[in-house]
Amino acid sequence: GPGTVVVHHYELVARLSNTTRKRLNDWYIEVELPTPLLEPGLVYGALVKERSDAVRSVFRTSSKLPALPSGDPYDWRIPYRVDDKLFWGQHELVQQASAVARAFVDGALVAETTLNKIQNF
Repeated sequence: GPGTVVVHHYELVARLSNTTRKRLNDWYIEVELPTPLLEPGLVYGALVKERSDAVRSVFRTSSKLPALPSGDPYDWRIPYRVDDKLFWGQHELVQQASAVARAFVDGALVAETTLNKIQNF
């Protein structure tokens, strides 16, 4: 009916797979998401405030993660949403919306992936 906004809830899953032959002891994942897609009212504990603004938000896993054995994957989930108002009102923004996931091992960037076109499905 009139005034109804349909909201689609999603989870961004960033998966780090340890493809090396040794255990990863010092590692973390960073994810960058468009700020307007964040769930309003949800407190994101992993948000890096110093690197986030009204356009992009940066999230980082805890630095106290358990060691990741050789061959093991680790899935990190971040909830986000797209509502019809956002989709139609800022169509360009949603069309250009991209998420970036980065993996760091021993303080060095080892992998970076961009997920383009976060869509309203």
